[in-house]
Amino acid sequence: MEDARAIRSDAKELVIIRDFLAHGHLYGYDSKTGVYRFNKLDNDKEHLMHVQDTLDTTLKGLIGATVKIQGLFDRNHRINLGLAG
Repeated sequence: MEDARAIRSDAKELVIIRDFLAHGHLYGYDSKTGVYRFNKLDNDKEHLMHVQDTLDTTLKGLIGATVKIQGLFDRNHRINLGLAG
């Protein structure tokens, strides 16, 4: 079960990028730095309003997140195989 908890912890870090890609939009690209800027609206539950949130990342960062996700799938698959016995 410790490995399952580690997978969950790692997935929580990646969900931030996923949310920007799934629920946001590409706002801009700086060709000098290679930085992509994504924006999305979030809920500010304390003030009952929407706020704009921003993620700046590079293509290398996006590819790195994809590699991490693939690793999570592999680890999860190994757990499932062990449970199936």
